[in-house]
Amino acid sequence: MKRVPSPAPKSRRLWPQVGLMAAIASLSAIATAGLVYALPLSRSAKPVAPTSPLMALLPYSFNRPVNVLVMGLDQAETNEAAEKFGTRSDTLLVLRFDPLEGTTSLLSIPRDTQVAIPGYGTTKVNAANVFGGPALAADVVSRTLNDIPIDRYLRIDTTAFKELVDLVGGIEVYVPKPMRYTDNTQKLYIDLPAGRQTLNGDQAEQFARFRYDELGDIGRVQRQQMLLRALRQKLANPLILTKAPDLVKVLQKYVDTNLSFEEIMALVSIGLQQDLSQMRMVMLPGRPIMQDEISYWRLDEGARDRLVSDFFGQQSFQPIDRLAFEDLRVAIQDSSGQPQAAQALAEALAKLGIRRVYVIEDWPESLEKTQIIAQRGDLNQAEALKQQLNLGEVLASSDGDIGSDLTIRIGRDWQPTTSLKP
Repeated sequence: MKRVPSPAPKSRRLWPQVGLMAAIASLSAIATAGLVYALPLSRSAKPVAPTSPLMALLPYSFNRPVNVLVMGLDQAETNEAAEKFGTRSDTLLVLRFDPLEGTTSLLSIPRDTQVAIPGYGTTKVNAANVFGGPALAADVVSRTLNDIPIDRYLRIDTTAFKELVDLVGGIEVYVPKPMRYTDNTQKLYIDLPAGRQTLNGDQAEQFARFRYDELGDIGRVQRQQMLLRALRQKLANPLILTKAPDLVKVLQKYVDTNLSFEEIMALVSIGLQQDLSQMRMVMLPGRPIMQDEISYWRLDEGARDRLVSDFFGQQSFQPIDRLAFEDLRVAIQDSSGQPQAAQALAEALAKLGIRRVYVIEDWPESLEKTQIIAQRGDLNQAEALKQQLNLGEVLASSDGDIGSDLTIRIGRDWQPTTSLKP
């Protein structure tokens, strides 16, 4: 069955001036390529009580989960709306807002993902918007994800992100290694030193666009999610409300969506009731391939089925193959500065029966707490491992090692004498 955005309400170049709350909601919709939840989730580290004055201003709600397709588009050479929003998608996300479980999930789909586009054959998913606009893009994404429903879409010119970062005064990001690249043809000039730093709009764009390392486009997806978290933290500052008029101007120039004002308010309402820790970010599992001298990201159907079932409640057409604990592929990355910490942890995992373990290059920033990163969305296994190790925190994120099911980033809370639970 084809799943496409509902034709109502009619698409528009964003709404007219509809007040401060609309500006806040709209800002949330584009926080780095269209995160509708970014500002609402950032307003408080704790859920807002239903009786709070702010909640009383939001009499809108959903009674079921809602999936929004977000496309950050390559910049066009024209300001005509039809052409401006008709380019390839540089960023492709599916956001799921679940008011029943109280969760918000983000799935990043690499732009090079190999898909079948009706009428155009096998190609990259980022071409769907060019061939048939948001309806075709939504249909292709839905088919790729076991026919999950796509309820609404939101298209954003990537210039919006650059201007947004400048408006909020920059965002703090940890750059794990120096990034330098020049391409005069594409007018691309990247020069970022390693380390934690505040990036302005231009630098944030450099960080997002850099793809000249061993991970290529997949590294870009990981860095985009790092930017999302950084922007979310910056939007937590109440002073951001003073910039609402300027933010509205950015939105009016760069956003196209079929979300209505009432629906935006309902999404804000969902966000206000959620804890920041309930945000889950993952990437479509797969591997890079070359076919006919073209690079693609070929999805892992088994891992896709598990992820779509766990994060979107959509069952596969085939029985889902769940990974056994001992079959997990685990990457270990030290960020504690403790000699032999990675080897000691590998030995501890072997005692638990997990032997598909490998050590990767140290993470250069020291972490206080060990992170167990569910690279492919296997949260249940990550939680089980946390209980066995008796330390750390679980993150649903794509910035672990790309070849792993789970990445353990060792923090200073790890000690070789840490006891394992039986």
